[in-house]
Amino acid sequence: MTSDDEVRRKLDAALFNKNRQRIDSSMLARLADSEHLFERKYYQQLAYNASVLAQRYQI
Repeated sequence: MTSDDEVRRKLDAALFNKNRQRIDSSMLARLADSEHLFERKYYQQLAYNASVLAQRYQI
């Protein structure tokens, strides 16, 4: 017979694997979106910094 602890461990492992598969697909999509957003903000900041420097030094 299996002990209660062993049953709990197997159930936890099954739930973890199920959740991990679900999280992987949604989190990867979210990560791709956030990286896209980060790149856009980074380049917007670079453009802003360049315009400030151009105004400051009248380039």
